[in-house]
Amino acid sequence: MTEKTDQPEKPVPELEFETTPETEKFSSMDVYVRAKNEWMERYGSYIAQAKNWRMAFFAMAAISVILTGGNIYQASQNKVIPYIVEVDSLGRGRFVQLAPPAASGHEMIKRFWLSEFITNARSVTADGVAMKAMIDKAYTVADAAARNRLEDWHRRSSPFERARETLVSVQVNSVLSTSPTSFQVDWTEDVRGTDGYIIRTEQWRGHFTLSVSAISNEKEARINPFGIRVADFSWQRL
Repeated sequence: MTEKTDQPEKPVPELEFETTPETEKFSSMDVYVRAKNEWMERYGSYIAQAKNWRMAFFAMAAISVILTGGNIYQASQNKVIPYIVEVDSLGRGRFVQLAPPAASGHEMIKRFWLSEFITNARSVTADGVAMKAMIDKAYTVADAAARNRLEDWHRRSSPFERARETLVSVQVNSVLSTSPTSFQVDWTEDVRGTDGYIIRTEQWRGHFTLSVSAISNEKEARINPFGIRVADFSWQRL
């Protein structure tokens, strides 16, 4: 019978690998890739959700702007169609025709303003205070070129000197638009003596150019709230 003898086990040799710069590079990159993947697993869904919410917000904002613009455009359209109805003696109505388009409010304001300018610039009254107020109003709505022409006219034909012997009343007969900013105006002037009797009647015609500008002070806002000004003019007796 043989006896077993305890013999020490031989150690397992450890394998040693040669480390090179390439292997160190890939090992360090692997650490960053794993960290990036872990970070994306934790927070990637939150980032995607935030991006989707931002896109949805901007899409809804764009739709709201389009809808608001559409509503404003639709509200600005005139849906009222005026027409003329003829009524007989028994009260029965009969459609005649659609009403013709009227001049725009801005056009009517320009015509009225021109009539006021001519009346204020050319009238001669017995009341010196009232006449000065009319002349001042004419100068207030006149630009530089028109103001120079007014001054030249009043130097040659002073209304205060004329008021000692004659008075002049102005009646505008027609205001015709020759372009968006130009007008031809015809008017009649009745020249009267201080006793009120008409001495003569004169026919005048003028050509006027208008401009629209912003109001610069409170005084002008009270006199000329629409900002319509006379840029230049010429007139002559027919």
